[in-house]
Amino acid sequence: MISSQKIIDIVSRLASGSAPSKEDFTESTPLVGSVSNVDSMILIELCLELEDIANELGFEFDWKSEKAMSSLYSIFKDADSLANEFNAQYAKSKKP
Repeated sequence: MISSQKIIDIVSRLASGSAPSKEDFTESTPLVGSVSNVDSMILIELCLELEDIANELGFEFDWKSEKAMSSLYSIFKDADSLANEFNAQYAKSKKP
């Protein structure tokens, strides 16, 4: 399982000054879109780190799915949405 705060911590570390400061970055700060300060390289690095965390937890995190890339519903809306999707995929992977 992962928290929104863990995602915020990862983005803040990866951004090192190019994104909002940790104090300005919240669960509802956009990760993508015209109002986001998170560039595409940071977003990709974030997803790769989440893949590593998922591997440690014993499942595969699918951030490239149709659901993730949909313009109507994006798991990248904010840290909270991304954490919720990560945790949902984790929970689904643990069901028999």
